[in-house]
Amino acid sequence: MIIGRQHKYLYVEVPQTGSSAIARELCELYGGEKVLNNHAWLSHAKRQLEEDFSDYLIVSGRRHPLDRIVSTYEKYRGRHKSHDEVGQWPGGGARHADRYAWVHRSNASFETYFTRYHRFWDAKAPRPWTHGRLVDHVIRFEHLNDDFQAMLTRLGIEPMRDLPLVNKTHLKNAGFETYYTDGIRALAAAAYGPWCEFWGYDIDFLECAIPTLNRWVFRAKMARALAV
Repeated sequence: MIIGRQHKYLYVEVPQTGSSAIARELCELYGGEKVLNNHAWLSHAKRQLEEDFSDYLIVSGRRHPLDRIVSTYEKYRGRHKSHDEVGQWPGGGARHADRYAWVHRSNASFETYFTRYHRFWDAKAPRPWTHGRLVDHVIRFEHLNDDFQAMLTRLGIEPMRDLPLVNKTHLKNAGFETYYTDGIRALAAAAYGPWCEFWGYDIDFLECAIPTLNRWVFRAKMARALAV
């Protein structure tokens, strides 16, 4: 999490949304200071920091949910600069370490991985602080530089340069859509279609309808998340 007291902004880092690049840029060029930990929640900042955030610009990140899942899978496969050697997960908790070990042990395809770990009841609602009602400015991974520049403009800051990219995960194919083969398209639409729809992300490439029941369940999850 990055706070800019001079310019009055709070950047809530969300993994795999370009947060490393943004955090570094804010600290190097725009008066940012690291507080709490990298991926602390917005609620943590409001409880633990002695700040009045009423006049701060609250900023967070967002990425197509199905793209984030592909990026995570490729990190488990070792296609990420933080992996010094195969067989050692560099961090992120026991859940990630277990999944990383399983992917390497089984040499799992993306379809097998998705089927194992991303069924509908495993899909959580988006983190509340990535929702526009709780933050003032959302930086979309798909428009990272433009949205970051727009953030600076809102703060009255003249951008010094385009945003350098760091921690990029290399995908084996042209785009994340190609990972969603026929065997998991319906599952992807059921599990993450309501989330994508809620954020305005396209899932037409799946060519599968979102079940009505799943929309209802998603709305209930979101209501609980926003009540926290």
